[in-house]
Amino acid sequence: MKYDISVPGCNSVITNVVTESKPFETASKGMAKDVPNAAKASRSGIVGKALIGYYERSFGKDVESIATLTGNGTTKLSEALTEFQQGDETMVQRSVTSIGHTESKGDDAPGAAKGGAAQSAGASDHGPRKDER
Repeated sequence: MKYDISVPGCNSVITNVVTESKPFETASKGMAKDVPNAAKASRSGIVGKALIGYYERSFGKDVESIATLTGNGTTKLSEALTEFQQGDETMVQRSVTSIGHTESKGDDAPGAAKGGAAQSAGASDHGPRKDER
């Protein structure tokens, strides 16, 4: 299979994705510190537990999964570009195919069935969450 790929264009996309994701990573790290402080400041055991529980069981896992998917996607794209430049079309096909199915660190990645592999938005069987969050 022949590919018509703009390597500079793809490298630009990778650079932009990495640059645009940094604020989310920074915000996530800040929230990891701020949520326990907010729980303590609420002076309510119920509110504190709810805040921490939401962060640990939902938001925190989702942000981690998104970061993992983004990292895996850009890595696989970089690999495919390298293989394309080296003329290895079999490896390009393998890398291109794997872009849509990357593994997430979390057990419940956004867009994936509970406990399953996370899939990028471009994957053919990507759909809405089924856990009603």
